[in-house]
Amino acid sequence: MVLNRRKIRDLQSKVRGVAELKTRYGTAVKLPKGLWRMTAELVEAEVGLPWVSEGRVEVGKETVNYPGKLDSEEGDFDVRVLLFNGPAVATRFYQYKASIILARREGRDQLYGGAHDPSIDGEATDHETLVKTAVRHLKQQSGLDLSSIPPASWVRFATFEQKKEDPEEQIPTTTVVLLPLLWNHPGTYIVSRVQQEIEEEIVKKVKKEVEEEVEVEVDVERELPGQEGEMDEDRKTEIVKEIQTKIEKKIVEEDVTTTNVVVKYWGCPYSMIVADGLRNPPASWELAFVVELLAEWIIQEAGTIITSALQDHRSAKLVQQERKRKREEYKEALETRKKAKKESRAQALKDKFEEMEARWKDEDEGKTDEELQECKAEREQEKEAVTKEMQEQWAAEDLAEVPEPSVDDEPMDDTAVNEDALAAFSIFDANLSTYGASPSEYISNTRLQELLQSCVNTPTSPATVMELIKSAADGQAQLKYRTLTDVTA
Repeated sequence: MVLNRRKIRDLQSKVRGVAELKTRYGTAVKLPKGLWRMTAELVEAEVGLPWVSEGRVEVGKETVNYPGKLDSEEGDFDVRVLLFNGPAVATRFYQYKASIILARREGRDQLYGGAHDPSIDGEATDHETLVKTAVRHLKQQSGLDLSSIPPASWVRFATFEQKKEDPEEQIPTTTVVLLPLLWNHPGTYIVSRVQQEIEEEIVKKVKKEVEEEVEVEVDVERELPGQEGEMDEDRKTEIVKEIQTKIEKKIVEEDVTTTNVVVKYWGCPYSMIVADGLRNPPASWELAFVVELLAEWIIQEAGTIITSALQDHRSAKLVQQERKRKREEYKEALETRKKAKKESRAQALKDKFEEMEARWKDEDEGKTDEELQECKAEREQEKEAVTKEMQEQWAAEDLAEVPEPSVDDEPMDDTAVNEDALAAFSIFDANLSTYGASPSEYISNTRLQELLQSCVNTPTSPATVMELIKSAADGQAQLKYRTLTDVTA
């Protein structure tokens, strides 16, 4: 699931019917026959993507014994849990650091969760009840107890609705996927493989040989009573039936009960990197949809941050243009004042010299050439003295003046990197399609336009979008995004 190469879909659609699902996802997700609607509640949920997450789910190494029921019971209402990890620190490789915690069961990936049980969770199917269902299954299947996370920190990510073709069909008619906002609750949450030891009584049929006393009917010869004087050998006999007992052996079957300990396991947890995508056919089609929606969410949140960075850049550019205008006006006014002051002082010196020349002219009347020549050197010295005196006076005046603040003298702030913006832009850097690659630090204007027009919280007007991009790209076909992420603090 390399996000910088994915087709960017319209992210503003919340309720999506079968026709839209087929158009939107094509062969990426195999739609079950009964699915007729998906609602992407995340579109309208006020949830920000965790660009850095201090609350993280980790896979434990030990197997946890759980005394309760492990297998999900069947029902019409199903609740699934999306355990999502943002990166632990700011990174330019967001899609390679973000992950989903899944259970691998019978060789397939699946979300934790199971059916809502009215007898345990409550009859209603409101938000708090569904959270209770999710917490129950998660604890049974992974050992993780999230009962301390309040219902307000669980977001309804998506809802899937199905129609049963056969009333006897064992499928849920409604499946809700919940997302716990663990990044708002710092800490480490451990999921483990869970086992359950159950003592089972096994009854077996066993054959064995036994002896028993039985009655049988046999023919017995018996003498009839003779007549007097009759010889014994002449006496007659008769055959009669008689019941006798005897011992017989036979093979019989009997039930023998033994006790056996059976260990049952629930799915082995593992951390799936977002960029890796599903490695095996998912055990549930809803997981495939969730992965697609997750990609859309990351792209949308990146688009929102990029739009904000473009708008901030345009505002900063306008501020810079205004500062430049004021700086030029200030320099022009300063030059005008300097020129006027220079001309004024030159005129004052000239007027002083003319005054001195007029005085000397009156003094020179009646003097000889020789006397005039003697005064010439003295008068040059007097001019120099007057010039020096006036220059010292002007220097003192300049020193006493309070200088006007110069635009050039405004303090410049230090440059800082907007880590969230850098992570968002880097998702669409074509060079970052593999972890650890060197970024180009450029994004094409066409790609940016496609991104911004698809996002929910960004300007939808093509003219507005292009104005933002052109302003940032300075007429180039690609935007060097570090000029937007490295900003003055």
